Amino acid sequence: MGGDACVLLVTDAAALPATAVLWALQAFPEKTASGKGLAIITHASLLKQLPKESGSIDVVVSLAETPGLHSSSWLQELSRVLRPEGTLIVQEPLATSDLLQEEAKVFPGAVHTQAGLQRSLLLAGFVGCSNVECVEGVGLASAFSSYGSVFSLLAFQVQKPTWETGTAFSLRKKTVVTQENGVHSNGSPRVVIAETSDFNMNVSPQPNGVVAWKDTNLGLDNDELVDEDALLTEEDLKKPEPLADDDCEVGTAGKKACKNCTCGRAELEEAEAGTGQTKLTAALLENPQSSCGNCGLGDAFRCSTCPYKGLPPFKIGEKISLASSLLVADV
Repeated sequence: MGGDACVLLVTDAAALPATAVLWALQAFPEKTASGKGLAIITHASLLKQLPKESGSIDVVVSLAETPGLHSSSWLQELSRVLRPEGTLIVQEPLATSDLLQEEAKVFPGAVHTQAGLQRSLLLAGFVGCSNVECVEGVGLASAFSSYGSVFSLLAFQVQKPTWETGTAFSLRKKTVVTQENGVHSNGSPRVVIAETSDFNMNVSPQPNGVVAWKDTNLGLDNDELVDEDALLTEEDLKKPEPLADDDCEVGTAGKKACKNCTCGRAELEEAEAGTGQTKLTAALLENPQSSCGNCGLGDAFRCSTCPYKGLPPFKIGEKISLASSLLVADV
């Protein structure tokens, strides 16, 4: 391992093939400096912490032979040794489908899918995830070769952001001023924001109290702000009239349709009146009669105009009585 390494190769294998070392020298020629800036760490699965200082490495390449090596804790450790804006490349055999529970017990860690590894990189604080070509010579460990059909070797490149967890910065206070001639239509003063430097805007108050602003990022110009009161029409300003006493279900009208009914209740009452359905009276309950002979058999045998619809079966000529269970509320 080099003392002032800029590129770090990490693997859980016993040794890295020459093709992987040659790839690193060709991919990062300026940082490796013909091998002087390159460091290699093997048997990474046995380490809890890398023997490197925090923020001392420009590029970390983690090559896994065992599925599940890049756990959340291991990604945090790789992030620790990286400098801000440093590059991380992770390569791991990823499950192409959900493994059976019995098969998953064979592997020492939680097996990742492509989506699962990408999510873990995001939660570890890395940004700019993209697919890259895999490093030749490093693949699925021979001990797991029988599961080769359910794994696919993939590599991702991410970047460590410049900010750290817990980073804080102060917000500039905005100056609020009012213009003497800048008033709303209702006479209240119009409030003007005179400074919005935090949002990279160029602001210039106008004599009429309206702020003209320009967003330098979008390149858009707004001549003035819209007066909200000007958007209201005369109909919007009218006070809503209360409901009339003779409206449906209001006042003395009860549940009958009003004279100028528009809710559809009047049409419904006319339709019910046209069916000719006989209303159920107390006399019909005391001494039930049936012209068709089917009224006492139940709703399945009753016609659409039968006054006994909804009542249980009964005997013709005997008083209809409801069971006590039907008189008890469900709740």
